[in-house]
Amino acid sequence: MKNGLIRVAENLKVGWRLGIYSLKFTLAHKPLLLLPCLSMIAMLTAMGLLLIGLQDAHSAAIIIGLFAGYFSCIYITIFFNVMTISMINSYLETKTASFGEGFYTAMHRASAILLWTLITGSVGILIRLLNVIEEKLHLPNILSTLLDVAWAAATYFVVPIICFRGASTFKDLYGESSRLIKNVWGDGVTRIIGASLFVSIFMIPLMFAFYGVSRLENHTYQIELYISLGILTAIVAAFANVMSATLQTLFYKYADTQYTPPDLNQALMQQAVVYKAGQSITMSNQANIQVVPYNPAWPKQFRMISQQIQQALGENCIAIHHVGSTAVPGLWAKPIIDIIPVVKDIDVVKETNVAMQKEGYIAKGEFGMLFRRYFQRVFPQPAANVHVYEQGSGEIKRLILFRDFLTQHARYRQQYADLKKQLSEKVRDITHYTLAKDALIKEIDSQTGFNGWRMVHALTPREWETYYRLLQFEPTHTEITNAHNQHIVLYQGCEVIGAALLSPDPPLQMTIRRLVVENSARNAAAERFFVDSLKRWLVHNP
Repeated sequence: MKNGLIRVAENLKVGWRLGIYSLKFTLAHKPLLLLPCLSMIAMLTAMGLLLIGLQDAHSAAIIIGLFAGYFSCIYITIFFNVMTISMINSYLETKTASFGEGFYTAMHRASAILLWTLITGSVGILIRLLNVIEEKLHLPNILSTLLDVAWAAATYFVVPIICFRGASTFKDLYGESSRLIKNVWGDGVTRIIGASLFVSIFMIPLMFAFYGVSRLENHTYQIELYISLGILTAIVAAFANVMSATLQTLFYKYADTQYTPPDLNQALMQQAVVYKAGQSITMSNQANIQVVPYNPAWPKQFRMISQQIQQALGENCIAIHHVGSTAVPGLWAKPIIDIIPVVKDIDVVKETNVAMQKEGYIAKGEFGMLFRRYFQRVFPQPAANVHVYEQGSGEIKRLILFRDFLTQHARYRQQYADLKKQLSEKVRDITHYTLAKDALIKEIDSQTGFNGWRMVHALTPREWETYYRLLQFEPTHTEITNAHNQHIVLYQGCEVIGAALLSPDPPLQMTIRRLVVENSARNAAAERFFVDSLKRWLVHNP
């Protein structure tokens, strides 16, 4: 019993620390506080117009109007929550956000928002009816309360799912959210509750203040005090709304991609979001890995998608390539179209995020690959991964050569297909699925003739092995375990030949702490490329 209470206290402490982070994040991005205020203004305006229209209405029309107002308020709330989460995501990944970008995201999700409005509004009515029945029968409100709490818990991730994945069916929305909550049921939920308690605690003093003012009967300044407390409550409610949305976004992004903001200790997120069995969770990692036979429709889907992308990226985009397994006739593949748009200037791609979001894509920044801009679309179909690179990037040539080699060599194509089919049956973790293909991919890379340079964040076992060896670190070294450091490796062809440690110097400005290239005298050009590329990268990713 004692150990259980200690464990609960520790979990609440983790959640509390995340709550503090959400407060600091909100203070650093104050424009977000305008969205809850706009949401309230929109709801008051809608209700005002509704009341004006119902002034001379009969009773049936009034009842219909009340239901319309109820669902309208829910729709407005969800719409602005999607806007808020979209802007929070932009601040986390690109350090900039705009109201226009958030608005376009919410507008693009209008059908999903409407669906969820009808569902969650109807469930709310049913729970309220059950509550009334319990009161009529003089029963404690146990069942209605349990259903209310269970529904709120199971649907905790629905709004982020609407925002990030564009899901528009009840199965997709409720199924993904409830599955994720089931995975973290127990310690993970306790930590989420701890974070939520930090947010709600700001309302407690106001409740006591309102009670105190209500006791001041006939006091000269009672009305003024009520007005002051009302304004203060609105400000605190705006903070609470943004802080809650920040926590939702953090939990979802870590569950989906294990993303952690640079200024948040990764160990804290790992503690906060855990599997029942104690393993870190990722939504995408735990989805079934579907590998299907080659579909002749994939090239046509690529052409359709490429036209949309060309229009969204504008004149900056000078070429678009179909890569990955769906670009290789006869090869089994995940039914996701991989696309490489080639641009003149990678640094201005973020200006087209809104245009890409109109087409259903979620902007995910570099997403682990230096000088890449990654966009992902799950809905509407066909699903697509868009990897934007600047002209001259080694990744472009490498992926095109890889595609062409598999197209021309049936033995390797069959070997690659067999491996993917085996892994899809045995592995449910997309990270392990990817890592398990690394050895064969290296072998194929060595046959394609690619000998260019490219930089990536250390991920695979062979990348980390070379990184440790070149920088002479043990895996337990503090420079490795420090969540704020970044670890980059340099490839030439299919071999890792360089490693660099990037560390923050006050005030959190990333710098090159250590850099080593294998046989630096012989690879002087590679070393210059490595240093110059990292310096350029740091200018735009401080």
